[in-house]
Amino acid sequence: MNPEECGPIVTLYENDSVQEGKIYFSTTSTSSSKSKIFSYDVKKEQFKNITHNLPNRNIRDITSSPIDPSKLYIVMDGYATQHVYQSNDAGESWEILTDSLPDVPHYSIHIDPKHPEIIYVGNEYGLYVSRNNGKAWENIALGEFDIVKIYDIQYSPIDNKIILFTHGNGVIRMDAIKPSIPTSVKSTEHNFSVLLQNKSIYVVNPSNGKTTFELFDQESKLRKRIPQNTWMSVSDLASGIYFIRNSGCRNCKAKKLVIF
Repeated sequence: MNPEECGPIVTLYENDSVQEGKIYFSTTSTSSSKSKIFSYDVKKEQFKNITHNLPNRNIRDITSSPIDPSKLYIVMDGYATQHVYQSNDAGESWEILTDSLPDVPHYSIHIDPKHPEIIYVGNEYGLYVSRNNGKAWENIALGEFDIVKIYDIQYSPIDNKIILFTHGNGVIRMDAIKPSIPTSVKSTEHNFSVLLQNKSIYVVNPSNGKTTFELFDQESKLRKRIPQNTWMSVSDLASGIYFIRNSGCRNCKAKKLVIF
């Protein structure tokens, strides 16, 4: 199919690999055409429709693995479908990367260039990060900003910062997420992290003790007591914003968690 027969281009991505020599772009849906994604072979000067089994949703961002240019990632807007897909063969086939993220429009995706197992995703609810190739996700608190749309994610190699371009709240700079927490470090208010997967949460705590964490709702009501390094279901809790803290440290700062 000729891209000229489709809707306007939504996203354009040029692979950084010179050997790969491909450009990827997506087109929006119109009254006469569905949304699509194409590859363009620079050497052969050929377009190829690689939409295949993807749902009819606008693709808002395209990227690839820094160590494997044939491994592609895309995010989609809309509702009532999955929003993050990956391809291991340059778009010849697609699979759902995760079904553990909110059913809201997704706008941006970024793969850490130093640690490609770390994936950043920006959507209507803010920033989500996976440290294990999309198997589990954590919502990253952005300081004074509660919930903010993330339209673009970039990396600054000079100072190892992640740069977030938001809707209505300017540009946010933050330290790049570390791939793991050293087990030799004792537990403090800042070095535990929270994973969210399939209506269950897991508090990753490097301490060898038996720390319990407390989960509060926005009205400061205690809703759960969660042992460290153990999966616990939160399917009985309503969707919304919660806060989690170390039960043994009353003065420690709590972390925000969005349950959906």
